[in-house]
Amino acid sequence: MYPSPINTWKPLNRAFYWSVLIAFTLVWLLPIALLLNTALKGNDQINTEAGARFTMPAPLSIEGFWTLIASSAFWQSMALSFLIVIPVVIISISLASLAGYALAKHKFLGRTWIFAIFVAGNFVPFQVLTLPVMRLLQDIIIPMPVIDFTWLSDFARLIIGDFATTYLSKLFGAFELKGGSPYNTAWGLVLFHGAFQTGFCVFFMRNFIAALPTELIEAARIEGASEFQIFRKIIVPLIKPALAALGLLIFTFVWNDFYWSLVLTQGEFKLAPTTLVNLARGEWLNRWNVMAGGSIIVALPPLVFFFFLQRQFVAGLTLGANKG
Repeated sequence: MYPSPINTWKPLNRAFYWSVLIAFTLVWLLPIALLLNTALKGNDQINTEAGARFTMPAPLSIEGFWTLIASSAFWQSMALSFLIVIPVVIISISLASLAGYALAKHKFLGRTWIFAIFVAGNFVPFQVLTLPVMRLLQDIIIPMPVIDFTWLSDFARLIIGDFATTYLSKLFGAFELKGGSPYNTAWGLVLFHGAFQTGFCVFFMRNFIAALPTELIEAARIEGASEFQIFRKIIVPLIKPALAALGLLIFTFVWNDFYWSLVLTQGEFKLAPTTLVNLARGEWLNRWNVMAGGSIIVALPPLVFFFFLQRQFVAGLTLGANKG
């Protein structure tokens, strides 16, 4: 039995429903409002006024935002976060869609056990992996050819100037392997997150692809299509909503990661969350307006990404929820 539409409810029931909905919305928006309220205050007001987090800014101050705008380290960490998140999203959803197709539509020995391993990996506390992951990234050696980019640096200096060239050098220097080890480099985070997120991605994609009609695949095989052609021309177009939803989830997970970016990177190489914490530390008192303003700025990319993909995101999460 399906629930009746809201417009057919009794007036008292509708009033109660909307009251509860509005109350939950206000509770959900309260932390965001307090965050914006803190970001628009001066740090002196926050640290000297009793209950300052619940009082209005007097006067309005953009000190926190201006500190971030003037910080090249913050914008460098934002750009570096993009350079890490985008490859992770591509790697994760590519591997997961291929593995999900194999586990959902191909019958082979051990298929259930392999899928169970992917599912079980999601229940392992990530703190348990800290030392093994650190040692693994420190011990493995990735052979990389030595390429002389001096000519590219000189050309960039002519086009965009010394300052921008220095900025780009620091940015891409995070990808330089130190002794061949990916530890404390951007490659280490890309490799780790690409592997760490794959378990959930395979679970997500396998269940999504399993709901697709098998008759389409069998008809394509009868027509002589190879497995790769079936995947590329039939499966991928049908799972685009799931890919969009999964890409958005992984983008948000990796973008907001603080723990692993703190554990696997040291020194000047930092991502947006860890850089924000360092900028908010004062000599004697923490700069909470900087922390609040930075939290708002750091939260914008996933939010913008969601607005662009919200239709595909909702479709990816709800497809298959209704019968027929």
